[in-house]
Amino acid sequence: MVAAVHNRSGDDAHALKMAQARFDAAGAALGKRGSEPTMTDTPESYRRKLLKELTEFSPQHKDVNVYNLTGSVLDSVEERVYHDAQVFARSSANNTPGQLLAVKENIGGREHTKFYGDPMTWMQAFMSGGQSGSFIRPEGQK
Repeated sequence: MVAAVHNRSGDDAHALKMAQARFDAAGAALGKRGSEPTMTDTPESYRRKLLKELTEFSPQHKDVNVYNLTGSVLDSVEERVYHDAQVFARSSANNTPGQLLAVKENIGGREHTKFYGDPMTWMQAFMSGGQSGSFIRPEGQK
């Protein structure tokens, strides 16, 4: 992103960085990272390109042609799709045994990590296999 962003005006460069950061925050839970903007991408076209990668996780918007969206409609659809993608990631982790998903969120300027899924994924390493035994008593004692 360095070359594509550095040759932009300050506002466009900031908008591109913010779009990629937002995508990375939502896509990280799904194992996705935002593609680099090209020299021809405007902030709005770049947002649409990133949004298209997450529409499959939004039941309400999976068939929407995001390339026709502009202004407040794009903002609204983008908000919903990003939300749906995060919900999907959390629910799929919760329903998959052996999977633990770390989701990083920025709350109040601080990064928080929340974990979703099967806690046995990490706890298993700290658990012993259990022990059993029997008592041998000398004959004649109870």
